[in-house]
Amino acid sequence: MLSLIVLFIAIAASLTQRVRLKRRTTASEFPEHAKPSPLSEALQELIGMAGGIYLSLLLLITFLQLELPDKLDLYGLEISPLAFAALVLAIIQPFIIKIIEYFKKGGR
Repeated sequence: MLSLIVLFIAIAASLTQRVRLKRRTTASEFPEHAKPSPLSEALQELIGMAGGIYLSLLLLITFLQLELPDKLDLYGLEISPLAFAALVLAIIQPFIIKIIEYFKKGGR
């Protein structure tokens, strides 16, 4: 149960960061058509990113002919190890971007 709560908190934090990044990049653009909300775009981006990472990891694992367990048991929650890794990487991706931007600006 605790793992589900932590997972949802991490997803919410990742979505919040993605919404902030979206708003900052689209703040200067003029709307031409009705656009979806920043939250729906961020959720779509998170799912798309996780899916792309999952496919890349699957190709890598298949290419290297590695054996992974079918399911990973996290506090009663069974999940594919590749899906879990893809979701974690997609969740932390906007925070890594923020850290990189912070250091590019000289730590200000």
